[in-house]
Amino acid sequence: MKELVTKGWKTENGFKSGYLLKLESEMLKKIPGTNLRANPHITSRITIWKKFHGSLQTMLSNNSGIGFNPTTRLLDCHDDCWARIVKADPNASNMCYKL
Repeated sequence: MKELVTKGWKTENGFKSGYLLKLESEMLKKIPGTNLRANPHITSRITIWKKFHGSLQTMLSNNSGIGFNPTTRLLDCHDDCWARIVKADPNASNMCYKL
């Protein structure tokens, strides 16, 4: 994807149409014989990243009592604080022990 950005496939609002086909052909060049496809493999991963990025950005920017522990590489907060976050954003429930 970095190569697509440097080749001009990225715009202000995202990628130009047809970028998934270009991405798929670049993957086949770099990894011959792969069965990875842009749809569903890449699109599903992008959808998940967008969902979790929005939740994470909200959690870390609202002074909600949550932090990031660089040693464990996990989100760090008390259980009652986590319960409030999950109540406000159901997507955050899966992020307690991930990152």
